[in-house]
Amino acid sequence: MIKKVSIRMTDSKFESIDLYNLPDEFENELIYRFNNRELMPLSADKNLTNYINLQHVREITIERY
Repeated sequence: MIKKVSIRMTDSKFESIDLYNLPDEFENELIYRFNNRELMPLSADKNLTNYINLQHVREITIERY
């Protein structure tokens, strides 16, 4: 289980986004999508209404329990 993921943005709309209590699979998907500069859904439905544009990410920090 992931305790917290902090995503620091270069985009002026969002300085940072913090996500809490995520399954371990989230880390693999985040890294894959970050390396490929894809959109990262923030909800399980994956309809991209709530997403992070990983092209505007400056730093990702992952904290585990």
